[in-house]
Amino acid sequence: LDEAGFVPPVYRRGLSFEEVFGFPARPAQRQLIDAATAPGVYALEAPMGLGKTEAALYVAYRLLEQGQACGVYFALPTQLTSNKIHERFNQFLDKVLDADCPQRALLLHANAWLVDTEMGEEGRPGGAWFNHAKRGLLAPFAVGTIDQALMAAMHVKHGFVRAFGLAGKVVILDEVHTYDAYTGTLLDALVKLLRELHCTVIILSATLNHQRRSQLLDAPLAGDAYPLITALPAGEAVRELPVTAGTSTQVAIHLERDDIRAVDTALERAAAGQQVLWVENTVKEAQQRYLDIASRASALGIEHGLLHSRYTMTDRACIEDRWVNLFGRPGREQRGERGRILVGTQVLEQSLDIDADFLVSRFAPTDMLLQRMGRLWRHADTPRPVGTHCEAWLLAPELDAAIESPPAAFGDSAYVYAPYVLCRSLAVWRERTAVALPNDIRGLIEATYAERGEDGAMARWLHELDNGSGSG
Repeated sequence: LDEAGFVPPVYRRGLSFEEVFGFPARPAQRQLIDAATAPGVYALEAPMGLGKTEAALYVAYRLLEQGQACGVYFALPTQLTSNKIHERFNQFLDKVLDADCPQRALLLHANAWLVDTEMGEEGRPGGAWFNHAKRGLLAPFAVGTIDQALMAAMHVKHGFVRAFGLAGKVVILDEVHTYDAYTGTLLDALVKLLRELHCTVIILSATLNHQRRSQLLDAPLAGDAYPLITALPAGEAVRELPVTAGTSTQVAIHLERDDIRAVDTALERAAAGQQVLWVENTVKEAQQRYLDIASRASALGIEHGLLHSRYTMTDRACIEDRWVNLFGRPGREQRGERGRILVGTQVLEQSLDIDADFLVSRFAPTDMLLQRMGRLWRHADTPRPVGTHCEAWLLAPELDAAIESPPAAFGDSAYVYAPYVLCRSLAVWRERTAVALPNDIRGLIEATYAERGEDGAMARWLHELDNGSGSG
């Protein structure tokens, strides 16, 4: 029973933020820590790279230490991001738990058993008691995909077990976006349930619009500052706290219709020593783009890689470790050795500390594009080749053609994202030659998602979105 985690964790007392994470808290992190002192719902909207994860974890530590919470569930959108946060979460537990405390974070998603370090009998599918997903949330500390928590609020078999497992915990919902209307409805129900279960809910996002934030907190909101903390402690009135934005990064924007020209440019930039990130919206497109690039890159001495969700777990873990390290802080000493191109899908846009010099992205909804740009010039102290400037190329069709026939204009992307949202996003981005991050994030999100009347083809795509039908 002790090894299964059914003993109260013992925490080290009075640790400062710097003692836990090795660096002092930034102003935005300090504001969230000061605001979230009791169970309730707290939303932190801040740009990519601001340290939202560390802020949420330190809030969790304070509440655990004070006996206002009994555990933590860290929910993320994908298995890749769950795996990466799982490593960081265990490092956090190493700092805050007593040296003799046996608990470590459980990893919860459909393929988590493959990541198990103690294979043997307990590593087989269903072998370990806690590896049954419906029981996994009973563990005091767990990291996993958002669907594991959403089922607590759904009419599914043994959903009550998941709800019981979440009761009284700090539940961190990371990478919450405006775009996903279906998941958003379930998320609203989950947040309402967690409030009833005396949980502390911390919502982290770089790209929420005003309406979506109001729905999540079930409260009327007026603030439009960015970054912003919205605090709703149990039994108290909602507060909206503007956060100091800090320095702004200027990103040059170029909309390109010719894939061949984009490939040529990516190879030229990589040949000059730049670290290039290319993001597609489907695995099929990412594989094809990699084939377009690979042979030419080899001839030029450019290192090239491909990352998507359909590798075997073992291969995917090796590729992730290699490329996330090369494009992140651990690979800084190697950046100057040669140029590199990493081609991937949406697994690259969330919760990964990777820092590219140049970005090429297939067109996507505004919040997804902003997430991808969050991997561009992420750290001011990253060494870059002389003459490099912060630029993103967006592979996008003409707006009129897109509105007339989204599948013909956007290709497979029109089956991944709702045509209406793609067209609204394209209307916002087509005139942009630059964006300032984070200063322009709020305006871009609101311009994309603000409700408005439509006619013609746009009315049809809006109807399909509202009714959950059609290619979106």
